[in-house]
Amino acid sequence: MATEQPAHRLTRLQFCMNRRGITLLELLVYIGVTTIFVIAASGALFALLATSRQTDVLREQRIELSLLKERIGMLVEKSYDADGNSSFGVNLATNPSHIDFRSQDTSQDPSQLYVDNGRVFVRFSDGTAQILSAEQQRVTRLIVDTRSSINDKTYAFTITMASPIGYGLPFAEQTIHFSYASLDYAP
Repeated sequence: MATEQPAHRLTRLQFCMNRRGITLLELLVYIGVTTIFVIAASGALFALLATSRQTDVLREQRIELSLLKERIGMLVEKSYDADGNSSFGVNLATNPSHIDFRSQDTSQDPSQLYVDNGRVFVRFSDGTAQILSAEQQRVTRLIVDTRSSINDKTYAFTITMASPIGYGLPFAEQTIHFSYASLDYAP
């Protein structure tokens, strides 16, 4: 029995040595199977990269919306009134209008809140303007509504921000709602 095993192995070894290479059919099957695996792996990698990019864009938007909320809050909290001729309830991002805020610091009255080319600005009475939003994030909706009571005026803001994700995906979009009360002050 011990002699049969080496003879069997020798025959197999001789068979392998007598082959001169792979056939064209074997090569085509190998290329086809490899292509299928590469396509599947690249699709999974693409999905992973797109998800990662979308997560990054949404995180950047949350940070920018939070900063924008703080900056607008500083403007509104220093003000005691907004101009009655202003465009309340109108999307400032799509309509060429603004809202005038009056503050105790009359040297900068009125401060105008407006949107230009997807970026939020405040313009002071001396003509200078300050950018309130980041360049890579586009504000697609900024709506300000006012609510008044006897001693108080509250401004409710709705801001929607959209950013391109890339990889053939649609824009990432987030909306924030917040409100601020103005000072109880009259000049």
